Amino acid sequence: MAGEHMNNVQEKILKVYKNMLFICEENNIPFYAAGGTAIGAVRHHGFIPWDDDLDLFVPIEYLEKLRKVLENSLPAQYLIYNAKCVVHTSSVWDKVHDSFTTNIEFIERELPDAYHGIWIDIIPIMSLPNNCFLRILYVLKVRMYKVLNYCLRYSDVNVEMEGRFILLKRALKKILKNLPLDKNFFYNRIFKLFKKYPFDNDKNDRYFLSPSNMLVTKKEYFKEVIWFDFEDTRIPLPNGYDGYLTDWFDDYLQLPPETERVSPHRSFVDLEKSYSNYKNNVKIVIDFFS
Repeated sequence: MAGEHMNNVQEKILKVYKNMLFICEENNIPFYAAGGTAIGAVRHHGFIPWDDDLDLFVPIEYLEKLRKVLENSLPAQYLIYNAKCVVHTSSVWDKVHDSFTTNIEFIERELPDAYHGIWIDIIPIMSLPNNCFLRILYVLKVRMYKVLNYCLRYSDVNVEMEGRFILLKRALKKILKNLPLDKNFFYNRIFKLFKKYPFDNDKNDRYFLSPSNMLVTKKEYFKEVIWFDFEDTRIPLPNGYDGYLTDWFDDYLQLPPETERVSPHRSFVDLEKSYSNYKNNVKIVIDFFS
């Protein structure tokens, strides 16, 4: 029976998603299952058994509308989480999270303003220029702004830097710390770039960008929607899901080795208490990761 294999975290995530699904359908806001969520829909008709999040693509031109209707329509326990309301986050996409729960990632452990509950990711997608040179330039500019945004937002705290170019990021943190810049300075510039090329754009109709992983995909894969069963509900995928998932994940229908069937997130999770209970008990969270 659909949904029987879910763990407790996935059950909480699915409740967030069902609210999102209802609101988007009521307000004619398009979205698609993204990444591992799309693989789960095709391969498992639900969550990948070891996954602990849910990712959705939303065209950039619908993002502001979505934010407004979510703010007005979500049940009180579900909140929007993004860089507009949280300083110490490097994400350039939104989350909708369950404020009655706790899900704190490793990089957030000493930063209580960044604490949150079980979430789903809402990732904006946008077109790219058809011209190869302009497309490469655009992607490089987004990458540069993402690194600068990351370094600026964490310039006031001593946290372990993530990803590549650690020495460069440390140097940028020191420089940016002494500049009178608002924490959203680069975040705002990133979104100005995103909005330059709406997803539904006939002029630039060949490629689009996912800023979560900076991968480029053909827009022809996303011309229509196909609905897949997902646990005890349903989720939309693009009609060209096979091409899109093959481009990103190769043989995505093949299960990975058992040693790789683990969550990609290192998190402190409490499904019975709100993350707000830990904002004044940071030591509990830090000790968990020690």
